[in-house]
Amino acid sequence: MHDTFKNFYLLRAIEAELANGENKLLASRLIVEDVTLMKFIIERIVSNTELKVSLLALIKNSKTDKSFESVTAAANAISLLVGAKHSFSGEDLSNISIKGANIKNGIFHYTDLTGADLTDVDMTNTNLVSANL
Repeated sequence: MHDTFKNFYLLRAIEAELANGENKLLASRLIVEDVTLMKFIIERIVSNTELKVSLLALIKNSKTDKSFESVTAAANAISLLVGAKHSFSGEDLSNISIKGANIKNGIFHYTDLTGADLTDVDMTNTNLVSANL
């Protein structure tokens, strides 16, 4: 029960930050190893278009902002979106930095990933048909 309350309030705080144009919580550490938290947030993403848009913006921001915080937020954002089955087919993700992300089983058909920093990214079973690496 403790984790459920923690995850609920953490999700609310993340949503509030993103609504205010901030990302301190997602930028502070990678959450890909916290499976329970990831699942909790992913469930919310599926039904919340605003949250998806905010997470996509964090990924795009890492094209120009290479700070630790921006890269960590982008890695968390793409991991969450892939977990929510978001398709990145045809997207321009050139020059993004997503160190340590988990894009396992992600869909990246015809995606431009040229110049992307994919250091330590879990790409197991990622669908990269005609992706530009």
